[in-house]
Amino acid sequence: MRFPGLLLFVGVQMAGALWLAPDAPLEARPREVIRIELRGQRLDVETARTPEDRERGLKFRRALCDTCGMLFVYPQAERRACHTRDVFFAIDVAYFGDDRRLLELRTLPADAGSQSPTQQAPEFAPREAFRYALAVPAGWFARHGSDRHTVLELPYDLPAI
Repeated sequence: MRFPGLLLFVGVQMAGALWLAPDAPLEARPREVIRIELRGQRLDVETARTPEDRERGLKFRRALCDTCGMLFVYPQAERRACHTRDVFFAIDVAYFGDDRRLLELRTLPADAGSQSPTQQAPEFAPREAFRYALAVPAGWFARHGSDRHTVLELPYDLPAI
């Protein structure tokens, strides 16, 4: 091998960069993925059950597959605002109450501020208190349907942490 010292130097630099990366602990921690069902359609969703995971949400993502989503789980039902800050694609968000019945459905735009630093992502607050919020690619509910009788079917109880 002609440059063993160079390879060792590069290897040490890469290991140091991974160890010192400021967001490595946040991004390195995998989220739980569960399979849920809505009106006969199966989705594999990441769960966001801690305050940190809910805040991170879908930030810096460019897309979700059509059978993927993120389920935000809160300790109790209340009215709260949601935003798409640093989310680079439009999403449908379905809000569910304690009984897991659909309360409201909204399509939220991609964060325009990601292209223009002077703009802030708008916040959206549903009309009713909710405990679960399911984010899927925009248009998912138009393709698969939903109504006030839609029930979020979970494989087991998912408490917020």
